[in-house]
Amino acid sequence: MAYTVYIFNKQKRKAMKPKTEFIEMMVDGMPLEVKATSYIFNDEKRYRVSFNGSPVHIFAYDEELKHYRAIDSGSAEIPDNVDEAIGRRLHMRMAA
Repeated sequence: MAYTVYIFNKQKRKAMKPKTEFIEMMVDGMPLEVKATSYIFNDEKRYRVSFNGSPVHIFAYDEELKHYRAIDSGSAEIPDNVDEAIGRRLHMRMAA
């Protein structure tokens, strides 16, 4: 006689508390003070990012570029060099 045994994990998952990182960097001679908070969206790590007091932008990983980039509706306002520098720094932090 065959039977199936089901084992249920009774441990509750603890929600991770978002961690905010403060990053200081220079991009083309311009100092940037970046504030980045990671979170999970559809099993993908994303970041809420503001720099030098800017509004918050959402950064997600871009498989084609191999680093994070801004994807929100206001991302067009971010200079390309700043977007790329922040995205690469976030990727380096993730890889560490």
